[in-house]
Amino acid sequence: MTDKGPLVRGVVFAAGYVVVVQNAGIPVAVKLSFLALTLVLAAISGVRLIRSGGRVPRGMGLGVVLCVAVLAVSFVSLVWTPSTDPQDWLRDALTYIFFPAAVLIGLEFGLTASRRQVFALLWSVGAFGALAFTVTWLQRRGAEGVDIESFGLASSFVPIPAIALGLGVFCASTRIRMLPLVGAIVLSGVLILSGGRTIWVYLAVGFLVAACAALLAPGRALRVGILLSTAVAAASAALALSAALAGGIAADRVQWFSRVAENGWAAFSNDGSAVERVRAQEWAHQLWLADPVWGRGWGQPFQSVTTGVVTGSIFTLDSPLIVLVKVGLVGTLLLAIALVSVFGSALRLTRTDREVRAHLVVALAMTAVLTLNGFPLENRGFSIFAFCLIAQAAVASRTPAPRPTEPQLLGVSRA
Repeated sequence: MTDKGPLVRGVVFAAGYVVVVQNAGIPVAVKLSFLALTLVLAAISGVRLIRSGGRVPRGMGLGVVLCVAVLAVSFVSLVWTPSTDPQDWLRDALTYIFFPAAVLIGLEFGLTASRRQVFALLWSVGAFGALAFTVTWLQRRGAEGVDIESFGLASSFVPIPAIALGLGVFCASTRIRMLPLVGAIVLSGVLILSGGRTIWVYLAVGFLVAACAALLAPGRALRVGILLSTAVAAASAALALSAALAGGIAADRVQWFSRVAENGWAAFSNDGSAVERVRAQEWAHQLWLADPVWGRGWGQPFQSVTTGVVTGSIFTLDSPLIVLVKVGLVGTLLLAIALVSVFGSALRLTRTDREVRAHLVVALAMTAVLTLNGFPLENRGFSIFAFCLIAQAAVASRTPAPRPTEPQLLGVSRA
């Protein structure tokens, strides 16, 4: 009888994470309970993986150990010199705690669940994440006719694995499969409705990388043509739908790219969001110079980039330098090694599965764009992103290596 434990742990973590972690309507006690449950699930997964004998790739094991080490040192410092509120520390370090847990749960889930089960969970998480993201941001931007309350984690990192999966399967499969591409196009269109400008950039990168992958597959000209034409058609449809459903927010905000092309830096200097991001970079750089080696730790509030006031509720800045501020050069180096080890190991696991390998490459390329907005581990959605990619890589590791073609007379193999 097949052990259903890893499947249950994976589903509970994924479903709970996207619903609980960033939901303002859920009490803090429930969120803390989910964190405790996640740590228990991760401990069970870790013990079972170790006992199964060599099922934890060295890169992933190293990444988990380094993350835990950085957290442990920071926690000891918190206890030894209690200058920070423990609740603030926990709130700020939350995503760093979830990440190693997500790696262990995702690895065991992918090594046990079927390919169909893993794909189904990724698509479910992606669809939920795309809807939650768009609803949340349309509300924040005052869209007309959007009366639905925010209901889950609003992060681009949540739907990216599903979009990348659709693109990877379409571009790298042995035969052209339209359904995965349609799924990726639909989720991309939902994200475009939110009016986010960064979305256009990382989707463009994802589709470009996918097109490059399609050039290596049979029927490459047809695949690239279908990919690009459907992308343009879907973007146009999303913009038209935005005018009908959300007051044209997406269409209005995408005009910013035209203004940048026409006016250059003047378009940036007149844009409030761009000005705030530049300000965040400057502040993060100044704060890091105050303690460049060790950082000031988690749990210290930041000024609002809008008002310049420290409110006690802002614990990050939209800058990739923010990790240097918090854990200094030493901690940043260890965390960077951890990320490279985990995802490098994931890529190595996919060497016998072209579809999943293409999926991981597309997803990581899209993530590189988001890194410009902030260090990945600062984002609430990064842990579920890691869970999805690790589960996919683990499934791919179970794909049999293709058998070498048997040489025949005149170099022609059997059909």
